[in-house]
Amino acid sequence: MDIRAQGPEVALPKKECATILNMVVTCGRLAECSERSIFENFAVASLSYFNRLEEMPVFTFRNFYSVCTSICTSKSYVAKQARSILCGY
Repeated sequence: MDIRAQGPEVALPKKECATILNMVVTCGRLAECSERSIFENFAVASLSYFNRLEEMPVFTFRNFYSVCTSICTSKSYVAKQARSILCGY
């Protein structure tokens, strides 16, 4: 068995990946990059969505927060890097 082979169980499904990338790109438009500002930017409905994503492979809110903070402070969004961290591919 090839342990390097990556199947769908080690990556976030494409639909969820696209949704989360569309969410994280908004971090570049935040006026303030504080933890409070980031949390306030994502409504309660989004937080319940994050909880569902936590049950899937790869995704963690901690990673989302880290990517969001990076995008917010640099005002630079590198889709390939964000996709790799948040979606696993």
